[in-house]
Amino acid sequence: MPTNDESRYEQETHPQLTPEQDQAERGGEPAAGPDPTVTPDAADPAEVKRVRAWLGDKEHPPRQDGLWPYLLIRAFPGDTGVRQPPVNYFWESPDIRVYEGDVQDPSSATPVINPIPGTPHSVFVHVWNLGRLEAVGVTVRAWWANPAFSFDAGSPEPPHYIGGTRVNLGDRTSPDCHALVRIQGLWTPVVENSGHECLLAVATHVMDPASGGFTASTDRHVAQHNLMLAAPSEDLSPLLTRLGAALTLGSDLQLLHGGADVAPILLAHKAVVGRDVVLPQLTDVVTPVPGLPNIGHLGTVVRTLGGHAVVPGAASVRALTVPNSLTAIDRPGLLGGRISVQPATVSPAVAVIRALKVPDLTAGSIAKAVSTSSGDGNLLRFQEVRNGVVVGGYSVIVQG
Repeated sequence: MPTNDESRYEQETHPQLTPEQDQAERGGEPAAGPDPTVTPDAADPAEVKRVRAWLGDKEHPPRQDGLWPYLLIRAFPGDTGVRQPPVNYFWESPDIRVYEGDVQDPSSATPVINPIPGTPHSVFVHVWNLGRLEAVGVTVRAWWANPAFSFDAGSPEPPHYIGGTRVNLGDRTSPDCHALVRIQGLWTPVVENSGHECLLAVATHVMDPASGGFTASTDRHVAQHNLMLAAPSEDLSPLLTRLGAALTLGSDLQLLHGGADVAPILLAHKAVVGRDVVLPQLTDVVTPVPGLPNIGHLGTVVRTLGGHAVVPGAASVRALTVPNSLTAIDRPGLLGGRISVQPATVSPAVAVIRALKVPDLTAGSIAKAVSTSSGDGNLLRFQEVRNGVVVGGYSVIVQG
């Protein structure tokens, strides 16, 4: 009987083959030649139709329905981030909030619309992620700027950096898809503008970057807060003069009344607490704009060779050429009626307010000119229009 080692040796021993036998066992190399041609079956039209019907609009889903973050700082309550066409009144963001002093917990304090000059303030930004993917490491930054209509590369004075922070946001199905974050550092409004600065905020992420500018009308990552609340005795001359100086050559200045749009602004900043906002009762000087129920026209200022032509609200509305639009204007028709011309040395913003026949430029006098009962305030929007496009604006809530 063979031993275990012998049995293993017998199992591992292979016969020795001659070259001819080895070739016969392995076979030769395949003959060289072109790859075979494969002709696919013709598409079944019925099957193609069925697949296309199933896909529907899924071939090109909107950005917020893709697997990406979708950042937003709102321009108005109910904003979903859509910026085509550009949004109106994008400078009244409810998501930029200011608190007097060094505030760490915003739930323990009340935001202010008018910061106090020379006093440190805390700036908070409410940022949202409406996408289907969480956004880890969102950068949020804030700036302040002197009152102006726009803050692009051609603006007279660039914004001044306040500070920034980082935040992680869940996807839109999570309760942490939005957060009110505190900007690091304190902001002290300058005295020379009586604290009436503009605030800007930008949120950006590596998977959903901001455009790099401050155009809140077309970029959902950007927010502007160009807004003030003026008590009846407050003299608006300095602000109106600065706004007039910020109006660029070739632009028109429209003065609009926001009507009921004042309510969400006051509620967002807790200027009215525990009750409904009382809306103003308007005078005939406020001309309704067809198709825009909350908007009244108070006049337009057009630059001419002789100075600033001030066109009343009724004539301004008659010169509008497209329904539901305030920017499509028949300029020859606008200037064809009876108008008053103010010298070029007069601020356009001052000129359009004086056309309301106010005795002075205090908020109370302006409120009495546009309303028989001011309620909680009249929302006035100074809107710059250039080549049929709203460049920017500044809003003042005047109280009577």
